[in-house]
Amino acid sequence: MNLTPAQTQTFTNWLAANAANLTDQDAAGLANTPTGSSFTTSTGTVIGPLTVAGSTNPYLVWSSQVQRQGIQNAANLAQYTMPAAPASPSTDVSFLNWSISTQLKQENFLSISNPVYGPADATSSLFRGNLHDCTTNIPSGASGATVNAGWGTPAIPGAIVLAMQTTATYFEQLFVVAATGQGNNATTQGLNTNPAAYGLDATGAYLHGQVSQTDVAQARGF
Repeated sequence: MNLTPAQTQTFTNWLAANAANLTDQDAAGLANTPTGSSFTTSTGTVIGPLTVAGSTNPYLVWSSQVQRQGIQNAANLAQYTMPAAPASPSTDVSFLNWSISTQLKQENFLSISNPVYGPADATSSLFRGNLHDCTTNIPSGASGATVNAGWGTPAIPGAIVLAMQTTATYFEQLFVVAATGQGNNATTQGLNTNPAAYGLDATGAYLHGQVSQTDVAQARGF
């Protein structure tokens, strides 16, 4: 891992508090354990689940590698289907406008979630905003009532939102970037209603992945 001196010190402090009596190999194993889970050492000792700051376990973050097919599978595409047309659709301008808006939202969703583009970065608020736009306020209900294709609500995230979240490891959680915006606060960080984002290492790359035994040894010698 390419950690900054400050990040290395943070990891060193975590090791001292949680893995002081563990070998470098077992300490790395504990660090790589998903938050909310326990770890069994090479000698059979069970450790955890550990408490993480700012949230109950597990601690959720926006995934930087979301499979777009998973996003499509989470959507309720039936919500893009218009109800029966009125008796005289050619004169019903409202129905025509609802139909056009619904079709555009569906096309945008299918484009954004097209697997051909490879994994998506859900840590991007722009990506999430675009996805939110085309999966909510769809005027395909009766008389143009708006429906939701799986985004859910801020209080109850839908399947699409949940598909973009992943559980941080104990190591990754040390460096997360708290979510910002209306309704976000420390008491809900790491929950499915307010996931955080991965931190960045010294090179600007996402700080996620497996910590090695060598990484632990280097941190302890810091």
